[in-house]
Amino acid sequence: MPSALVRYHQWKVAHVLRSILDLVDLCALWLARIAALFMAAIAFLMLSEIFARFLFNHSLGVTWELATYAMAAVISLAAADTLRNAGHVRVALLLETLPKRLARLIDILATILALLIIGFLLMAFADFVWNMFQRGTRSFEPSRIMLWIPQSFALFGIVMLFLQLLARLVRLTVMGDADLPSEHEEVSR
Repeated sequence: MPSALVRYHQWKVAHVLRSILDLVDLCALWLARIAALFMAAIAFLMLSEIFARFLFNHSLGVTWELATYAMAAVISLAAADTLRNAGHVRVALLLETLPKRLARLIDILATILALLIIGFLLMAFADFVWNMFQRGTRSFEPSRIMLWIPQSFALFGIVMLFLQLLARLVRLTVMGDADLPSEHEEVSR
């Protein structure tokens, strides 16, 4: 009877762990969708600037500033989902030539290193955004946007990237593999 109880608890822990990992993936997906909206906003801003200059011979003034903030949001908000879908540049050729256990160990070590780097970036950037908020720092552009607002989007993206790296480490160490199969891999099977 104790072995059945142990198996039940293992199943329950695995179920809870998968639920947490699925939640991280879902949050990353939604942030990537928000990043896509920011990309559309950048296109709209640039087209508006072109039309304003062409039709009225006048710049809108805030277009480049807002597009810059939006691009920072796009990069950071999409990073976690890109990691989950193995879209970041990796040296897969090296890992494919190594024995599976060694390749997995290198992948785990690389993930830990990435967690440390992103963790440091997260703490520094959170402190930076918090200082901007406390001081009420505004941009030097005529829009005078409070800088903590656009920087918060980048901060959310960095938080999500950290959580996705943590989820990747759990997948590598507990579940054995962290990558989703790519469309190309599915087709070639």
